[in-house]
Amino acid sequence: MGKTQAQDRIRRKVLFCHPGLPQEPGSLAQSSAAQTGASATVSAVSDWTCPVCGRVFTTKTGLGVHKRRAHPEVANAEAAPNMVKRRWRDEELALMARTEARLLEETGRCTKADLLQSLSGFERTLEAIKGKRRCGEYKRLVQECRQKSRTNPTQEQPSA
Repeated sequence: MGKTQAQDRIRRKVLFCHPGLPQEPGSLAQSSAAQTGASATVSAVSDWTCPVCGRVFTTKTGLGVHKRRAHPEVANAEAAPNMVKRRWRDEELALMARTEARLLEETGRCTKADLLQSLSGFERTLEAIKGKRRCGEYKRLVQECRQKSRTNPTQEQPSA
């Protein structure tokens, strides 16, 4: 099989797999350069653009390497798994218990929806709050906070 026959076979296969590509061999780079005003060396296939700095790469791998080296905080945030059923930190429990104790003192009631609204930046679901409020350790924390607020009613809460 000659060189031109092999090239024709490859071109037919590419056109079959990618029907939107132009028929002429060199027209892809020329058409994209004419549309964007760029040089003919940049092809339309180089769609891998960095969302942070706008730099264009010819491969997805190149973009990934660039992100890891130039923008590590963005790459790490994208790679971080969603925290499903993550553990409660002691600070979160203490804050929620203090908030519940304060709401009980102010209004006489505290629903899970009230807690969720008071702790708007808390990144916990209503179900997670409901489940934690059932826990004996959490109930003990709320009672301790209520007792502290009764014994020290003039003590101010530290501002955040």
